[in-house]
Amino acid sequence: MKVIVMHNIMAEEDPSDVSIVTEGNQVMEGCGSRIKACVLLMGLIYALNLDYPKQLKNTFEAFQKPFLEFDGVKLLKKVH
Repeated sequence: MKVIVMHNIMAEEDPSDVSIVTEGNQVMEGCGSRIKACVLLMGLIYALNLDYPKQLKNTFEAFQKPFLEFDGVKLLKKVH
């Protein structure tokens, strides 16, 4: 699972494209911003009942619980 941010070399402001990739396939493009792409990625994970990548499990859980308020706000000890 990745959020890919592409920039136009000539423009230094906002990214030219933000896409979401899961399992090696680009599933959404033109997300508009990094924030929107992250929220859409969390929605895809939740809606499709995908497992978090093992190396990013704690990161996703820390993002999911306090910021999005999914599954309550009680964090695992390791994440807290």
